[in-house]
Amino acid sequence: MIRVLFLPLALVAYAVRRITRRPPLPPGPGMREIVEPFMPTTFGGGAGSGLDDLFGPPQPLFSREDFPSVLQARADDMLTEIRRYRADELLNTGAERLLSYFYDKYAIDLPVLYEENSSIRHYEEFFELKGNPSKQPDALLGTSYQITVPFTGDARIFNSRPSENISHPPTARIRTEALIFSYDQINHDSTALAISYKQDIAKVKQYLDRLAEEVDGFNSQIYPQSSAEIQTRRTKLLDDQGVAASLGIHLERTDLPATYAAPQIQRKPRVTRPKASTNLYVAEPELEIAEYEHILEVIEATSLVIERNPTTFAVSTEPQIRDHFLVQLNGHYRGQATGETFNSCGKSDILIRSGDKNIFIAEVKFWDGANSITAALMQLLTRYTTWRDSKIALIVLNRRRDFSAVLSQVPSAIETCENVIRRLELPSTTNFRYFLRHPDDPDKQLLLTVMCFEVPRRDKPH
Repeated sequence: MIRVLFLPLALVAYAVRRITRRPPLPPGPGMREIVEPFMPTTFGGGAGSGLDDLFGPPQPLFSREDFPSVLQARADDMLTEIRRYRADELLNTGAERLLSYFYDKYAIDLPVLYEENSSIRHYEEFFELKGNPSKQPDALLGTSYQITVPFTGDARIFNSRPSENISHPPTARIRTEALIFSYDQINHDSTALAISYKQDIAKVKQYLDRLAEEVDGFNSQIYPQSSAEIQTRRTKLLDDQGVAASLGIHLERTDLPATYAAPQIQRKPRVTRPKASTNLYVAEPELEIAEYEHILEVIEATSLVIERNPTTFAVSTEPQIRDHFLVQLNGHYRGQATGETFNSCGKSDILIRSGDKNIFIAEVKFWDGANSITAALMQLLTRYTTWRDSKIALIVLNRRRDFSAVLSQVPSAIETCENVIRRLELPSTTNFRYFLRHPDDPDKQLLLTVMCFEVPRRDKPH
């Protein structure tokens, strides 16, 4: 292949003299040198040589696709997949597992350049001269330099045009895990090469910075959008079941494969749909979130009574304080709240039942270091919680000094538990909330609220 250069005659003559006297350009700091042999007739290296990609013309980056349109199409694909997700799998798979699957599949990884791992290669090449007097040669032997910069992230980003465009985008070849910048010279000018390379890298980073805000905004909406669409679909499916069941006719089911593999996602581990039963889903009654919050409010109000009556509660034991919580709860639930009640493999501190179903379980524990809270949580999960339970609480009582230090240790004590999925935001400095995996069923989620209260102590002046 012969490239075209427009050069004044004097510069051409100067370059001819210099090209025979200067050694090849050495690699810069952090670059590895790869020297390709001179190929006078076949510059592409032939099929399968590994050099075919290097000799194609570089393309302007960040120019081909409108990035907002790309993001909208990606969001539409996600919602479409949720709407086409097999019904019984959607109902039988835990919400957090579904949300994690959709996030892993559709979140965008902004590319990160690894300049310290860049490499440079060079090879000789003929450049065609235009506007050249007839007595001069039609082509001049020069040098082409290829600088390869590896990256991680989504390569498609380099073809995406941000909402706020930047003039004169850099040019490069895009590979799956690298950008290849090309520079042609006939006069070995390392300073000019270094300047051009640094300018291109700076321009790439400038574009990535412009796209970062759009990527972050898109990724932050995956959870709420997918969660809302999953809930809408689940509600519809359960309503469908209710209408069909009301007819009193036997429900048929279609047996399909139990799992589905999602298509390969470029540069990410293979994302597959979470395994779930394809049996007909049967909805379990559970405590409404509003009722759960009401129970927690009753407990919170009781804690204020305890704090404001130090004479009474400074000597109270853990069971005695638990009984005060039970008295208040039974005022709202007509004797359905009990303490030290057998459930699963042990006796839970606070248990509220509706009929034969538990709707709330809580463990009460005095703070005795972070390990005591971790142990209390594991006891609550493994000994008191059954498969049908969905909302639980851990009540932490502090009778030691420095309540702020205790509060700072609670999250790490909880998050050491392998069943924790993620922490939820709460507008409180003393309460913490988490989604947990049920120890006996990864598709079953538990909502845990940790409530921390200060209890009066004997040596504190009143």
